[in-house]
Amino acid sequence: MSAHERSGTTLPGARRPGPRTPASGPARTARVVLLIPLVAILALLSGPAVALAAPAGNARPARPAVQPAVGALQVAWQAPSARARGGARVTGYQVRVMSKPGARTVRTVRTGARARTVTLAGLPTGARYVARVRALRGRSTGAWSAVSAAVAPSSTGAARIGTAEHPIAGVNVPRAGDALVMYTRTAKQTVSPANEWGVEVAVRNGTISEVRDRQATLDRRGMRIPRDGYLLSAHGAARSWLLANARVGQAVVLTNGTTSTLTPTPPPAAPVGALPQRVAGVYWTGWNPAPAVDALPAGYNLAYLFAAHRSAPYGAVSWSYARPTGIPAARARGVKVILSTGGAGSGIAFTDRTTSTNFVNSIEAINASWGGTRTAPAFDGVDFNTFEAEAVPNTPEYLWMAQELKRRFGAAFLITSPPAPWRDSDRAFCAQMLAAGAMDYCAPQYYDGPGLADPSYIVNSVRSWVRDVAGGDASRIVVGFGIQPGAANYSTTAGVAQAWNQLEAEFPRLRGAFLWSHAGDAANGWGFATTVTPSVRN
Repeated sequence: MSAHERSGTTLPGARRPGPRTPASGPARTARVVLLIPLVAILALLSGPAVALAAPAGNARPARPAVQPAVGALQVAWQAPSARARGGARVTGYQVRVMSKPGARTVRTVRTGARARTVTLAGLPTGARYVARVRALRGRSTGAWSAVSAAVAPSSTGAARIGTAEHPIAGVNVPRAGDALVMYTRTAKQTVSPANEWGVEVAVRNGTISEVRDRQATLDRRGMRIPRDGYLLSAHGAARSWLLANARVGQAVVLTNGTTSTLTPTPPPAAPVGALPQRVAGVYWTGWNPAPAVDALPAGYNLAYLFAAHRSAPYGAVSWSYARPTGIPAARARGVKVILSTGGAGSGIAFTDRTTSTNFVNSIEAINASWGGTRTAPAFDGVDFNTFEAEAVPNTPEYLWMAQELKRRFGAAFLITSPPAPWRDSDRAFCAQMLAAGAMDYCAPQYYDGPGLADPSYIVNSVRSWVRDVAGGDASRIVVGFGIQPGAANYSTTAGVAQAWNQLEAEFPRLRGAFLWSHAGDAANGWGFATTVTPSVRN
């Protein structure tokens, strides 16, 4: 039986993604990781603003604007020219806040490339601060902007959702009757301290990501405070206001009680395929069709449909199981759905353009049979898992297929792949695909082979993938875990959490994690979905 043929309670003949069994067990090395203590209160990141680009040739952002918000300062800036520094693209920004120019740094925050504003909460009130910004281009850093100054206001103000506004009673204070308060993440406060008699709303990048009415279900678990945002927690009359106005996807504007701040314009609706900031994915297998895709636990925000296997003519793939149910409903609530292709025993050698064309045409045929069109596809992307142990990837043809799929279905159509972490050919393939912009992320898999479930091996291996395959950009790497009770070479929930927490501490911009498989997680009491995904997504 191959490393990816099903075993135990699953049916014979099914295939799992990616080769798992190396020629010999992975080398294990020990490394001491220095964990830098977190600042008392983490920064809150806002979404992309409407600022225009700076004039061509300007290698650094212009002087930022700094304005007060409730219990916080907001910093907004313009993007430097895309042509600066020989055309190197901006991969992020660094924002630094000091008590005065040249003085001790109070807070340093890194953002993504599309960010144009950041909110810093928990600064001592009444003090004067200065802020400056610089662009990051891969491993290079640009020049700092000139500084701007403002005074941190007291912890009072309001939250505005649409045209409705409600006063905020305070930041990180006990929630009193009929009050709306804000909770920000600190080294000691990672979940809401409020009781179950209220409603809580998570705000990430200036946008509502989750609404949980704890009172309706008497949920005693405090809601997790996002790293890139904050919680609004409301009781009584404030609870009624929040329930009436808060919806997932809406923007929240923080004000000082009288005027709006630099919170950006609400982002447009996410296009087909647009990746979440953090991926928490799971392989949904066609031979285990329960639960339906839309009934998967809410912790998952991405589902791989496994799998469209090798078919005729050679190069083509087809879905041989019952058509998955619940895809439109899952996508409507923000879950990305990706069609996985290939799997163990279903590798394809793409040696010529005819074979590659057969593959792309077969994807279009599956899309059409599921009711999709080129402008409105039935799924958000394709997962290349067609280069199993019997088929080394021919990168030029994969580049063509990825580009052709994006040409037919749109630039936002996702291209992903779950390579074997130890195979040099897989590493070279992913490095070239990422460098060409033909793949949105690669996701090396750590299960179903000797030593692959060892947290220390996983951490050391992911370090090399970030450094050598993704060029230091951790946002292009997703980590694949396996939890399958009773199966050899699979992790436990605790082992996965250990590996993920260590990786996230070292690589805060790591794109996310996925699990093989939804049936394994169900047999494990949904341990990954309920225990690990909150850490991954926050």
